[in-house]
Amino acid sequence: MKQILLFFIVFFSSITLFGQAKRVAMLEPIASSEGVSLMVKNMVRGELTKSLSKEPGFDAFTRIDIDKMMKEFKFQESGMVNDEQRLKLGQMSGADYVCISKITKDDKSYYLEAFLVHLESGKIDNPASAFVEGGYAFVNSACQKIAAEMVGKKLANKIPPTRQVAVSHSTYSAPKKKTPVKSKFKVYDVSVNFKNHKIMVIDRDFTEKMTRDNAVRACRNLNYGGFNDWRLPTKEEMKVMFKNRYDLSGLEQRECYWYNAKGKIWVHFPMRDTWSASYDHHKYKVRCVRTVN
Repeated sequence: MKQILLFFIVFFSSITLFGQAKRVAMLEPIASSEGVSLMVKNMVRGELTKSLSKEPGFDAFTRIDIDKMMKEFKFQESGMVNDEQRLKLGQMSGADYVCISKITKDDKSYYLEAFLVHLESGKIDNPASAFVEGGYAFVNSACQKIAAEMVGKKLANKIPPTRQVAVSHSTYSAPKKKTPVKSKFKVYDVSVNFKNHKIMVIDRDFTEKMTRDNAVRACRNLNYGGFNDWRLPTKEEMKVMFKNRYDLSGLEQRECYWYNAKGKIWVHFPMRDTWSASYDHHKYKVRCVRTVN
C-alpha cells in the first residue's frame, strides 16, 4: 500500500513539475533609432507580454523593479552576462527567461526584433522579427507573430479562400477593364548564364544599418507594398541596381550593402567595386529585392 501511495506521489509531483510554465521577464524595449516614443515602447512591451502569455507553457510578466535590476547588470545592452550574474538574475526576478526587444522606426513604419535568453544557460532561443507598415496601429498582429516564432512555431502564410459567386448567364456582362496602376517599385531584367529573370527593387533602404543575420531576417520578414517575398539581392542583381542607381531613390554609392553570394552573405562596396566577406557583427546597408514571375 505504501509503495502504491509513493508511486502516486512521485507521479503527480512529476506532472506538476513538467506542467510548470516557463516564466519570462519582459524588459523595456530598446529604441534602435530616433522617434520611438514611450507610448510605442509600452505598447510593444504590453502586446508582447500578452501574446507570449497566451502561448501554452509560457508565463510572461513585468515588474516595476525588473528594468532597474537588469540595467544594474547591463543585461539589456547585449543580452550577455556571465554565469554567476545570470543565475543571480534568475533568483532575483523569479524568471527562467528574459525577453529582449528592439524597435527601429522609419517614417510611419516600425521594425520589431525580439528574442528570449535562457538565464541558466545563456542560450538565445528563436530570435524573431516583424516589419510593421502603416503606424503603430498594426503592432498587435506583429507582436503575436513574434511571440509565436519565439516559442518555436513555424508560421505559414494563410491564403483566404476564393469566394464563389453564382452568376446568371442571361444577365451576366463582362467586367470593365481597370486601368493598371503604375507600381512605385522599379523592375529590371537580370541575365545570369544566358538566363533572364526580372527583379523588383524596393523603393528605399532600411533606415538602420544591420548585421548579416539581421539583414537576411529583415528582408525575409518584410511585408511591404503588398508583397512578402522580399530577399537580399545576388551579385548580378546588385550590379544591375547600381547600374540604374539614379532611378533608385536613396541607393548610396559611398555605402556598403549586403548581398547574397551563392548562399553566403557578403558585402559590396560600390565606390571601389569590391565584393567580399565580412565579420558577423559588422553593420551595413540593406536594400531588398524580389523575383518577378
